[in-house]
Amino acid sequence: MIKRLLLICLVFLLMGCTEKPKEEYIGTEVSVDPSSIITMMKQKEDMFLVVTLSSCPVCAEYLKVLDELVKNYEVVVYHIVIDEYEDQYDELSQDYLDNLTDAPDSFFIVDGKIEDERVGFIQYRNLVDLLKENGLVEKND
Repeated sequence: MIKRLLLICLVFLLMGCTEKPKEEYIGTEVSVDPSSIITMMKQKEDMFLVVTLSSCPVCAEYLKVLDELVKNYEVVVYHIVIDEYEDQYDELSQDYLDNLTDAPDSFFIVDGKIEDERVGFIQYRNLVDLLKENGLVEKND
């Protein structure tokens, strides 16, 4: 009886310790600072940039959409939590991001120029369509 009890405990212990498989990500999310964004724009790079605030509940929900996006598409999402960089905010906002005022804010940048900007939460399907329209993900999937 004691052996059975020990065996059952051992089985539960081993089952609880098995590692769950990690989810595969096709794309990536990269945390950036304002100087990195400025450099990339000066170098005329393409990018999908998302600006959020640390205290924004809508931003937190939008980050879940972005997480789903990088699981399913080969896309790099550049993400900046803007209130962490108050000292660099003015230059980035005024000189590069057309007077950034709201969050979340999504920028579709092609050749270092803003091709499209969307303020607020973007539903997954609409976000994929916008990325395709701006050539930031492949159209045929």
